[in-house]
Amino acid sequence: QFLYFIVVQKKKKKRIRNTLYPMSNTLRRATIVLMGDSITQAAGIGDGWANKLATYYTRRADVINRGFSGYNTDWLIQAMEGETMNRVCMVVIFMGANDSVIEGERQHVPLKRFSENLERLCGIASALDSDNDGGKQNILLVTPPPTTMVDSRKNEHTKKYASAVMETAAALKDRFPNLTTVNLFDAMTSTGDVSSYLSDGLHLSQKGSDFVFQELISTIEKHYPQYAVSPCQNTGSFGNAGSSSQMPHHSPWHGDMTPVGQ
Repeated sequence: QFLYFIVVQKKKKKRIRNTLYPMSNTLRRATIVLMGDSITQAAGIGDGWANKLATYYTRRADVINRGFSGYNTDWLIQAMEGETMNRVCMVVIFMGANDSVIEGERQHVPLKRFSENLERLCGIASALDSDNDGGKQNILLVTPPPTTMVDSRKNEHTKKYASAVMETAAALKDRFPNLTTVNLFDAMTSTGDVSSYLSDGLHLSQKGSDFVFQELISTIEKHYPQYAVSPCQNTGSFGNAGSSSQMPHHSPWHGDMTPVGQ
């Protein structure tokens, strides 16, 4: 009887809370997952592209950074297998910078296994709880950026791995129909100013991080328009009543709330 009384009391408390705040938790945010190496991990610092993406999705989705500095695809699979996340609407897989080091280096992954690993990572992404209609996960495969390093990393090697990302994505389209790509290698190379996008020949400068963010947003607007967000015309904010998106926002904007007790 004592245990039954406690359960009843908890239910009453919960019911009272929902009466006071009738719309506060009616919608849970979607989740966007970023899988990658140091280029992704560091993007969560300052004005990095991951933080800019989180700002873009303010009040609409939580951006989870699963970047692991120094990792190749072999190790990322180990890190991500068994991961559980809810309401995932998009997964970004951004690998290849470490896999493409020259043979003999500890991070090197042969090209064939790299492609196989990308397929496994897409499978891991697809297995996450999906927030999409039909349950088909939206997956963005991003190629590694070009490099200006000349010792253990060579741009001609990185180019092969970037091509492998694009070829693997094309081969996996039937299995993962909502899979698309961002060819960062070609996009940066085509500008003729690769060094300005890199801080040390490998990692991104602020200009490079801004470039990645814009490439991601352009790809989302083209292939996943339901997840695009337009900022408020007056303030430029992506997270106020003036912003707009097909994505629902978490809880009403403050102008639609009424004081408790009224």
